[in-house]
Amino acid sequence: MIKDQTPITLTGRYVFLPNPCTTEPCIPGMVYAIESGGQCFFITQGGCWSWQAHTCNGWTPSVGDAISVTGVVSQQIDVRRNPYYNIEVESLIPAAGLEPVD
Repeated sequence: MIKDQTPITLTGRYVFLPNPCTTEPCIPGMVYAIESGGQCFFITQGGCWSWQAHTCNGWTPSVGDAISVTGVVSQQIDVRRNPYYNIEVESLIPAAGLEPVD
């Protein structure tokens, strides 16, 4: 695992995606992520993926909403040797200037 402890802020769209395969056999599921700059970052809290919509400061985004997430990004490798990225959420707020996607 590659991990830099410096928090960054990503702005993009709130999405609901199939989780990376981390077990053999693969256990399918869906988790929340932010799509930013053509890359998806799976949202984690306490090291666990968000299986339910993430609420921060009383606000819960909907899929397609523009969001800004601040947190620590880590890169991992799934059982099929495919890299993926997580972002451990410190804050999640609506993104100014971006329109929601239906």
